[in-house]
Amino acid sequence: MKTTLLSSIVLALCALGTLGAPVKEPTSDSIQPDGGFASSCTGTSVTSSGVLTSTCGNGSGGTTVTAIGLNGCIANASGALVPRTGGGFVASCSGLRLSSTTLFANCGNGNGGTVPASIDLNQVLTNRFGVLTCP
Repeated sequence: MKTTLLSSIVLALCALGTLGAPVKEPTSDSIQPDGGFASSCTGTSVTSSGVLTSTCGNGSGGTTVTAIGLNGCIANASGALVPRTGGGFVASCSGLRLSSTTLFANCGNGNGGTVPASIDLNQVLTNRFGVLTCP
């Protein structure tokens, strides 16, 4: 009886000890909250049709080559590039180029002219376990 009671106490203490155990958070190479893809992705490039390709951490210590169509993430709002799901900016912007995390383009301003425009993709794109996503 003494052994059974002692075993029960030890089991109860072990169970209580795990209640405060820290939960393993995703690693920084796996997911960034609402943007911040650049901290876990490298070798980023963009095509003239707005497809961005990058090598991103997958959360398991490896990397994944991932691509995302920026046309589904960004809109042209009278010559300004803004984050917007299903944005469709490629129809009215040209000359896409990337410098660090900033996308540059020449975009229609709604008055028949074009203006230089830019947007920081690090504020738009998120790495979710090796897959780039946007709002």
